[in-house]
Amino acid sequence: LARPAASPRERGRPGGMVASLPGHSSKRPAGSAAVSYDEGLRKVRATVGWYNKHGGLQSQIEYKDARLFLEAIDPWHALDILSGLKDKGAEIRDPTAWIRKAVVRSAPELHPTVKRTIGWYNKNGGLQKPIDYDIITVALAGVPASVVLEILKGLEEKAAEVRDPTWWLVGAVRKVAMQHWPSSGARG
Repeated sequence: LARPAASPRERGRPGGMVASLPGHSSKRPAGSAAVSYDEGLRKVRATVGWYNKHGGLQSQIEYKDARLFLEAIDPWHALDILSGLKDKGAEIRDPTAWIRKAVVRSAPELHPTVKRTIGWYNKNGGLQKPIDYDIITVALAGVPASVVLEILKGLEEKAAEVRDPTWWLVGAVRKVAMQHWPSSGARG
């Protein structure tokens, strides 16, 4: 398998799974190239905390719900998205849902074959619950379609016993990535 180019996220965070979203050019602060992914995440968490305390939001950002989406992208991209709350925060009823939608909108579409296969599983695959398309779209950004389709074949064999197919897929992608790209130290 051909390995996608290492993103800033992959280079800076062991255990990271998803590449930065293609086509996104985050405006990083001067000198931020040396800042680690983990430091970027601390800034994202601190920014969410600041908005919850001082941002004049109609309701709190539920970080545990927004976390998957904010942590699946480059931290500077996440900060760009959060900065949209600066002017709109008081008008947004549910900032957690707003964040989720903003991240999903910025994610590239999945390969058409992957989309069809996920749709088939959700309708005919005998899953205990459907695959969450939004989470998968963000989580699989940058993962080659051939890898995803190979993993989906494995889900077919275990569909009846897998309680949460979305998280099963995320975990399976991590395992396969570590087998194919162990030297990066980034996936897994």
